[in-house]
Amino acid sequence: MADDKDEILGDHRWQRTILVPPLVDSVGGSMQMVRWARERMPDFLWIALMYDAVGGKRTVDIAIACAEEAQEIHDGGDFVLSSDYDEFSPSEFSSLKEALDDDVLEDLFHGLEPLIAHYPSYPKASLFDETPPEEDHHLGYLAEIVNELSDRRSHLSTYVQGIFVGTLMATGGKMISPDSPLADINEVFRYPDTEKSRELASVVRASTKATNASNEAEENQSDWARRFWQRGFEITECIFPQEDKEAEEQGTHPDQEFFQNLAAIGHEYETELRTTLLDLWWNAKHDAEFTGKHEVLDGLLLRQVNLATSLAGTPAMWSHDIGSIILRCMAETHITLEWLSQEGDRSDYQDFIEYGLGQEKLLLEHSKNVASEFPNEEVGDLEQGLDDLERKIETQRAMYLLPVDVGHWADKNTRELAQEADCKDVYDMRFQQYSAAVHGQWNTMDKANLVTCHNPLHQYHKIPEFRPVYKNPYTVVEAGNLMNRSFSSWIEAREINAEDPQIPDLAGSVKQFMRKWNDR
Repeated sequence: MADDKDEILGDHRWQRTILVPPLVDSVGGSMQMVRWARERMPDFLWIALMYDAVGGKRTVDIAIACAEEAQEIHDGGDFVLSSDYDEFSPSEFSSLKEALDDDVLEDLFHGLEPLIAHYPSYPKASLFDETPPEEDHHLGYLAEIVNELSDRRSHLSTYVQGIFVGTLMATGGKMISPDSPLADINEVFRYPDTEKSRELASVVRASTKATNASNEAEENQSDWARRFWQRGFEITECIFPQEDKEAEEQGTHPDQEFFQNLAAIGHEYETELRTTLLDLWWNAKHDAEFTGKHEVLDGLLLRQVNLATSLAGTPAMWSHDIGSIILRCMAETHITLEWLSQEGDRSDYQDFIEYGLGQEKLLLEHSKNVASEFPNEEVGDLEQGLDDLERKIETQRAMYLLPVDVGHWADKNTRELAQEADCKDVYDMRFQQYSAAVHGQWNTMDKANLVTCHNPLHQYHKIPEFRPVYKNPYTVVEAGNLMNRSFSSWIEAREINAEDPQIPDLAGSVKQFMRKWNDR
């Protein structure tokens, strides 16, 4: 049996159930991701504001002047980043203010005015005797700068990182060899117009990462960065994505007709599918020995029919959440059907039945245990239901002889069943993909239940998606594809002798409709 461990992500190393990337593996798993925008960007914001206010050359001069004078006053630190100045005492700020030229202080105040006005805890605010008034345009301007700076590869971010690295070089915080690409650091201001500037930009970004990686602090985010984001929530509100409220309120959403037509295709498909299935089933053989084979196969196919047709005719179920859960059920059902069709013998069908009945027996015992804790007069309906369940089990297996298996009915996991039945593609591309929705994992909530806040001062965090769920018609296409495969497997397993049975094609009908709709 082929093992796909050697085929997919082959450069990763297996550590129990985890695939560890090569770089992380090489450093013993101690490497942590540094999120530029959230953890590092607030420290570089002052450089971006100065660049926008007075240009690159003047910003370099100011950054060097501040760093050199600060290093004379306070031992330790490069004093290029905003958070470096959190270590300064009031008296040290007074000394720094006296050491800096008046024109430097004037330019600093002018460039940092929006930041100082709205973020009183900004470290360098102590350089100034007064706090500028809050202007209406300040927050919008800050949001624009933060938005561009959040992209580490943007023009502004590249220039800012170049100024940072250049200042470190000028003040002794970073030593380079004469033949280093960084020797011509000013070339970064020509980014991205020349090949040399593009190569230098890559080196600059790597140097900025390396500078952060050398910091052995437990957390990558500075105190100032935390204060910056917290203040953003205090002074601004979340911004939801735009939505067509008027159309939704009036029931005239432009997609309404589209989804109604698709649902009509689903209803027509259900009628044709059930008619076709009934005709084929009447011509199928009977299981005179009552092995359970035909019952299991028929049950699995009808499960697929019910899932596919319920999905196809109900647009509300085409969301990522609900649609994925149904498709995951269909994928697992198909793998079971395919494995039983190709590999199953009489004992496997019996095991499948006994496993399910064993689960009912276990549920029955749990329910009886819960019911025993309530007064008799409060469990009348429940007791009747438990009696009915017990009789239903007894009609198929004697309770005292029925084992309860808490593992998997086939002593194999779903992946192994898919491999043996030669339908591993269903497992890889459907079962695994849609399992996230069943278990409520982050990757499905991120798509279905959350949206990105459009406020740059909130660092584009995730907020609840309060709007009606997005309907994805390709969910119906997926259901149709799985239904076709399961129907074909069932016909083969049931040894139905029918010449070229015409199975209704839901996937084909939906795709044809969407092509015509798009061509209107």
